[in-house]
Amino acid sequence: MGWNFDNGVTLNEAQLRSLLFDCAGKSGDKKVIKAASAMFASYFNGNKIAVHPDLLESVFAIVLRKGGMKEYDMVLQQYLTTMDASEKNTALKSLGQTTKPALLRKSLELVLSDQVVAADVNTALSQFSTHAEGAKARITIGLATVEQLNDVEQFFADKSAYVSHRNLQEMKDHIRVKAQWTARDRGDVIDWLQRHGFFHEVAKDSSIDVEASDQIHVQLHLQR
Repeated sequence: MGWNFDNGVTLNEAQLRSLLFDCAGKSGDKKVIKAASAMFASYFNGNKIAVHPDLLESVFAIVLRKGGMKEYDMVLQQYLTTMDASEKNTALKSLGQTTKPALLRKSLELVLSDQVVAADVNTALSQFSTHAEGAKARITIGLATVEQLNDVEQFFADKSAYVSHRNLQEMKDHIRVKAQWTARDRGDVIDWLQRHGFFHEVAKDSSIDVEASDQIHVQLHLQR
């Protein structure tokens, strides 16, 4: 099918091509990764028409997942300097696609800073959850106890200069609500899962922290 968008391509075909390109690249398809890298290089050399608008977000994401500091900084600078709202949004979302721990931390610091408007925070954070490394870095996932809230407050105690106080307070409030929910309803949820045969299956999954992620487990298994 390819990823060219000529005049004969219908809207549905264009959407399918974009989806297949995105999935193939993020799954490690070498041909797609090579094509995305070439488009990325041309785009940042000034040839913006080298990347079809429907592929721009995928191209950034694929390259950032495989690339390093150089590629990351190119996208970061686009976010910081462009006046185009669409380009800015694409760049911000793509910064959550890097798989390098140090760059993920840098992305989180950016998202929680005053450089990102409050309305864009959730959209930016959602990108961390699309891959394993990002999910681990997104510190609000699975944080649902008073002890974890205390850890978050301790972690940010000496980083006030780099974090938006409003965004940090919103994040802590979110954790606090989940902690209250966990303290109040955790026992009932575990009892229900056990009685209906779900909890044993969840507990066997060593990749998930059962103690901290009861809410995630409920959502995950009730969707089956």
